[in-house]
Amino acid sequence: MPKEIFVANISDYFTKTLEATFLLREIEEKEPAESRKKYYNIMLQDSSGIVWGTIWEELMIDSHKDLKGKVVSIKALVTKDAQGAFRLIVRKMEAAKNFLMADYINGLAEEERKRFMEILWKYIRSIKNDGYRYLVTSIYENIPDLEQLPATLKKHHNFSGGFLVYTASVTCLANYMLRSLSCYNINPSYKIPYHADLLTAGALLHAIGTVKKYTPSPDMHRIPESIPLSLYELSIQQIQDAVCRYKDVEIGEEELNLLLHMVGCVYENATRKPLLRESFILTEAVRLHEQITFLEYFIHENRDKPGMIYDKILGNYLYVPKEDI
Repeated sequence: MPKEIFVANISDYFTKTLEATFLLREIEEKEPAESRKKYYNIMLQDSSGIVWGTIWEELMIDSHKDLKGKVVSIKALVTKDAQGAFRLIVRKMEAAKNFLMADYINGLAEEERKRFMEILWKYIRSIKNDGYRYLVTSIYENIPDLEQLPATLKKHHNFSGGFLVYTASVTCLANYMLRSLSCYNINPSYKIPYHADLLTAGALLHAIGTVKKYTPSPDMHRIPESIPLSLYELSIQQIQDAVCRYKDVEIGEEELNLLLHMVGCVYENATRKPLLRESFILTEAVRLHEQITFLEYFIHENRDKPGMIYDKILGNYLYVPKEDI
């Protein structure tokens, strides 16, 4: 049955009751303090985005939890929360029948997927250092669901293919920054060449622990075994595992240590400071990329209010451009 109501046009049903189908991404039981009644907090998704919903205690059924990761049919009232975001008060939820899964996958179109895969492999092949190129190639050739992995579950790039987009984008940004600095930030007194291979390898691998952290679309959840470790620790583990497993081309100890230092600098703390310029470039590329993506989220959420507005969740003013600009 063709899907008629999408997350993107839920605003059309504000204060009304709708019947629609969505992919149930998350369902969590909440029991607030102050003796308020329990409820399920649920995340619903389709190809146009994500919306959150509530199932109050009197309508909660244990079997609802079994629907996680499945397409569900709901009957719900469309409301707004205290921050002005649309939210569904769900009165009925059950497994859906006769649906097209493509309507519920929030991710890349086929043309976009191919484009980002081409960008990714262009940079992998551009690495001239045999050790770095072999290591990065060995890792990416053995990620079975690369095109369906999210970068995060609830923050930036939380869609099918998000990890691919994030990695390709950060790698592009870091390389453009290196190229600009090497071409235009010239000091006649010293000629210190940049290590482009190290920067590219670091950009491609700094968040590679994602493949050990999340399952691919459509269910996209945290892998339980990964919970004790941070993304940094998972990334180092993934790199070290690859170094031990794939030995057709050896990577030198100094080369490997510099690469691990690059990855560590992205997750900078008081005891780790960049040793080389490439570390600064990668760290700033990641930081800039995440800050821009963060702001884009709020601009998108307020897209129906062009001009200068105050966002309560952001706690700041932002400018929402008109669509015709």
